[in-house]
Amino acid sequence: MVTGAGPIGLFATLLVVQRDLEVHVLDRAATGPKAQLVADLGATFHTGDVKDIGVTPEVVIECTGHGPLVFELAYVVAPDAVICLTGISSDTQRG
Repeated sequence: MVTGAGPIGLFATLLVVQRDLEVHVLDRAATGPKAQLVADLGATFHTGDVKDIGVTPEVVIECTGHGPLVFELAYVVAPDAVICLTGISSDTQRG
């Protein structure tokens, strides 16, 4: 599973699809070009809550940088799954 269908998420999706693995991409954008871009890459696009997509991933590449999503992922992944964080930031901005 890849969370986030921005540039990093789409690149991660491309890399995984090229290895002939089943890929599910979760993004919060229900409209716009992301769903078609993910489909064109050969992956399945999902929106909504991670608990409701009906997938138990063994590997997650987290590309949103949204901290609360990381904790939600911990409840839906398979036992001994890997959650790879490509980047995460704090809630506060630094000057």
